[in-house]
Amino acid sequence: MHRIPSLLVPFAVSLCAACAAPRGAPELDLVPLEPRGAFPVEYSARLSSVGLARDVAVDPQARERMRRAAARRPRVSQVEVSCRILELDRTTALAVVDTDAGWLRASLVERAAARSAFDELGRAAGASLLAAPAILLCDGTSGTITLVDDRAFVESFGMQATGEALAGFIADPVVAVARSGLMLEVAVERAGDGRTELDLTLRTAELQEPLQEASGTLPGTADAVTLQIPIFSSQTVGTRALVGAGEALLIGPIPARAPGRALLLLVTARRLGTPLDLRLVRADALRRSRAGSERRAQALAVQGAGSESQ
Repeated sequence: MHRIPSLLVPFAVSLCAACAAPRGAPELDLVPLEPRGAFPVEYSARLSSVGLARDVAVDPQARERMRRAAARRPRVSQVEVSCRILELDRTTALAVVDTDAGWLRASLVERAAARSAFDELGRAAGASLLAAPAILLCDGTSGTITLVDDRAFVESFGMQATGEALAGFIADPVVAVARSGLMLEVAVERAGDGRTELDLTLRTAELQEPLQEASGTLPGTADAVTLQIPIFSSQTVGTRALVGAGEALLIGPIPARAPGRALLLLVTARRLGTPLDLRLVRADALRRSRAGSERRAQALAVQGAGSESQ
């Protein structure tokens, strides 16, 4: 039996550890992002047969709040809202997110540091940038960023016939669409101190594969038909935050469908150009509307004169 000299033991252990490490895995330089503030978060999750809606219903209270704010201040600015949605290992996400219990949080962070951290996280093994959309809004308005995948499925079968003597029933399949993906609803407003107030609601829906199936027979027939039942794992995350120049809003880690995975959402708001005077915009729109009405009235008068001459 050969003994390894004591001086070679640390070298042998480090060599074995290096051989056991996965090749090609990048070394990440992750630094926890220091939060400048935190905002309340509303979270809900469910398992159901309902995916993302095709039409987004605007919250009446949010619409009224934006209307009153626009009435108080006639000048508005354009705001570019940019988002980055990253899916990665939850442990890696917690390396940069400052959470006491490792749970969901909305934090205000420094924009440049957050972007650098997201670039570094994107290099992690198994990390995936799901989307990096942007939307241009005016103060007091809202918009929706939609990234969805539609899948057709057989929702039901039906028979319909009319007449005195009915025969030869044919069952027709009714095809519906299961919508999965994510929808981000954003409303912006200028705060009194010049910062941007963001009202965010993120909705996600993941379609479980394969689709569930159920079989049965229609009345008066012996032939079995098969229906498909989509099952969605859905989440809703909402928050209202104040974001200033050079700042960003970091939301996460949001649980992903796969165990041990998480989503991180980074949102920035950048004001563009000189504020618009809504009074001038409304006056110009009114002038254009009156000019169009006058042209239509003149066209109708000419048409009426032509018909009388005939």
